[in-house]
Amino acid sequence: MTKIEVIDWMREYLDGDSAKQSAFGMIMQDIGEFGFEQWLELPAEVIVASYVEVTEEVSKELVRDLGNLLSQEDELAELGVEQSMRIETLESIEGFREGMMSIMRSLLSYLEVREQAQALYEYEN
Repeated sequence: MTKIEVIDWMREYLDGDSAKQSAFGMIMQDIGEFGFEQWLELPAEVIVASYVEVTEEVSKELVRDLGNLLSQEDELAELGVEQSMRIETLESIEGFREGMMSIMRSLLSYLEVREQAQALYEYEN
């Protein structure tokens, strides 16, 4: 397969849930940064490090936002203001867990697709 055919195959293969779409986005970002053939040879550690960086940024922001919301609830409670809606801590933690698992599924899809892309591209070239 040519480079364009491999990219088209990846786009179609990863057309699915948000984890797969995220993997395709990360792949295209790396191809843009390193070039297609260099991306095929990119060490897995570089890819994982990129995911770690994104995960750290996202999780930091989510934790900060949740902390701010909980602080606001506490302040309103101290002022005696009735609240019709409160943060469901357990649901928030479950949502956070799901987000982290989605990132891990995205990383797994990325690495699987890259391995397949290497075989498809090398087979023809």
